[in-house]
Amino acid sequence: MKEVIAFIKKIWANKRYRSLVILGMYFIFFGLVFLYIYTPKNNVVLEPLDKFKNITSYSYEISGKDNFKVLVDGQTVITYNDNTYTTLPDNLNYDLSLFEPISIYNLIKRGTLESTNYVEHSNTYLVDNYKITTYEKNTLITKIVMCADYTLVMDLEK
Repeated sequence: MKEVIAFIKKIWANKRYRSLVILGMYFIFFGLVFLYIYTPKNNVVLEPLDKFKNITSYSYEISGKDNFKVLVDGQTVITYNDNTYTTLPDNLNYDLSLFEPISIYNLIKRGTLESTNYVEHSNTYLVDNYKITTYEKNTLITKIVMCADYTLVMDLEK
């Protein structure tokens, strides 16, 4: 151990070797900092679409042949012709399970990305005979517009 300390003192006494040792220490330090910064983290970041499929409180409006609004917040409330219902009236031939977030998520995953609008922060997908546009804000989907023979506008911004 004494030999090692004597060797370090001998190297430290020479200005040329001292500067090389200091330069080497800087190189090791910044190399470790660089490795720490660029090492991949195990953070799981959910995409906006993955966050969307798990929402439980939402509202949407269907317009086309029939116009009605649906609010889902623990229970389903349907507004049709200024009347409020808890189940879909008999004269409306729609399957409400098609408009649940998980169903729309599955449609989008089956579809192909048609376009991305960076100004409106929107993506448009084509699925079968549907055209689905999602609008994002701060990595959350705030609005979905689905067009077929009817138009669905799902507003998620509260």
